[in-house]
Amino acid sequence: MLTVEQAPMVTSIASARLRLRAPRIDDLRDYMAYRNDASSLVAQAMDAIDEDGARDFLVDQSRLDDDAYGWRMFAVERLDRPGMIGEVGVFTSEDDPRQGDLGWWLHADHRGRGYAAEAVAALVEWCFVECDFHRVTASCLSTNIASRNTMRRIGMRLERRSIESRLSGGYWHDEAGYALLRREWEVRPMPRITPEDDGF
Repeated sequence: MLTVEQAPMVTSIASARLRLRAPRIDDLRDYMAYRNDASSLVAQAMDAIDEDGARDFLVDQSRLDDDAYGWRMFAVERLDRPGMIGEVGVFTSEDDPRQGDLGWWLHADHRGRGYAAEAVAALVEWCFVECDFHRVTASCLSTNIASRNTMRRIGMRLERRSIESRLSGGYWHDEAGYALLRREWEVRPMPRITPEDDGF
């Protein structure tokens, strides 16, 4: 069961081993360490970010109100050790505020321990309980087995496969899209997160 603590502008979410919180400018080094990891960039089909861009992003995210639309990122840190080990987040639209699209990214040193599944499960609970979402979605490259396993582990179902739908590095990549409805989440067994869950 997660714990939600209200701060003046932002929410902090605690799970069994982790805290999800608003990012801070002093997260810059930790953020860039995983954000520009070469193997992660391939899995995420994204380009590297420079220090100025990373700083601007963290500052913008740190100033978001709880009810802000667009991409909302939470820094992930262990309860027993301060410091950002990755991120989870949700994108919401003002035109469709009860649906959200999820994303996550962990530093390579912290994968293989079930942290991704635990962090995403906590975020999903926050979306459904605190934000009254009707539905959440997530997608990844079809070859990103770790993320696909994370989605399955927290109860999401495969909803679509798209062929050559994302252009990255000069190549077109296939994607897999997963979804979870609030009513599906309410009746599913709570996931038991273990380090062997997903390798991520």
